[in-house]
Amino acid sequence: MLPALDTEPLARDIARLVTDSKGLEVVAMRVLELVEYTDYFVVCSARSDRHARAIYDHLWDELAKEGKKPLSSEGVEAAQWILVDYGSVVVHIFFEPVREFYGLERLWADAPRLELPPPPDARQSAAAALALLSGRS
Repeated sequence: MLPALDTEPLARDIARLVTDSKGLEVVAMRVLELVEYTDYFVVCSARSDRHARAIYDHLWDELAKEGKKPLSSEGVEAAQWILVDYGSVVVHIFFEPVREFYGLERLWADAPRLELPPPPDARQSAAAALALLSGRS
């Protein structure tokens, strides 16, 4: 039996790239023990269909530079729910109201979540709040 590959770094890399594209509410779920077709889901929201497409384009371009191309992609034209299959990681890019409607996080509530760093804007906001509280500006 072959040893299992560690696919968490790819999930984290994808989550970072999605965050770099201003993806909202990025979640990475380990579904390895729950499904047979992938190890992780990375889920994010976009403010519009154009934003969803921009997230997809950025992800595709950056991973292609590393020689990683998806096995398949669906929903790219309508950009309401874009699914990108990298084999061990499946990415779901949702237009915000569509994500709420389908509720993948509720469906996969038993899946452990990876702890991801906060988006850069949140880190800057937190630093500014701490500076304000400590009397520095």
